[in-house]
Amino acid sequence: MQQIDGLCWQRWDDGKVVEERYYDGAMMNVLLKDGLLQDLAGHMTMKEAE
Repeated sequence: MQQIDGLCWQRWDDGKVVEERYYDGAMMNVLLKDGLLQDLAGHMTMKEAE
């Protein structure tokens, strides 16, 4: 069983955070239901391949 209380998502450019989002509660549940973990895993794999 997985339990995620919240997610802090950051986008960096030139060593600086240029965008940050935090999701928890109902919004986190919606993202998980819609496949967030698979999307993140795919994105991380793509970034590592660059």
